[in-house]
Amino acid sequence: VMTKLHHPNIVMLMGVAISKATRRLKVVCELLEYGSLHGIVHGRRWVMSWRMLLRLALDAAKGCVFLHGRNPPVLHCDVKSPNVLVSSDWHGKLGDFGLSNVAKHASKGGRGGTVRVEDASPLWASPEALRAEAQGPASDVFALATVIWECLSRCRPFGRERVATVIMRVTGDGARADEQAFPKL
Repeated sequence: VMTKLHHPNIVMLMGVAISKATRRLKVVCELLEYGSLHGIVHGRRWVMSWRMLLRLALDAAKGCVFLHGRNPPVLHCDVKSPNVLVSSDWHGKLGDFGLSNVAKHASKGGRGGTVRVEDASPLWASPEALRAEAQGPASDVFALATVIWECLSRCRPFGRERVATVIMRVTGDGARADEQAFPKL
């Protein structure tokens, strides 16, 4: 998927290699010096303004718009703050396309893409992703909204709840990350 994706808000693929020792495929991407948005929001290295955090989240949204605007649309299927990487000039880029797939819309007679529940990132994933149902661009948008909430609240989605509990609450009770109390500002 990544070989055809050239956009300022998508991590650039530089090449691939096969490890002789493990015979596993290695992906080589551009260096993004400041790590992930997750590390910036929850780390102690930088104190970032909401404005800067939202700009980085907006950059991720621009990457999603690019993916979803392809013909056929490309679904990232794993949008989360650890997958928004930050360059030395403070631009956010979507990376980690390990779960992405090309969407087949129901209007064209096909099902949307699906991801195995065990591969999804439950703290950011949409309810349909956690139920292993067909996904469309809205699933990525749901995850992106959770990233934006995470930037605004500076809280981890679902706090310290166990992943199994989160999956049950989201799929059964319709729980969302933003139901947590915002910290006092």
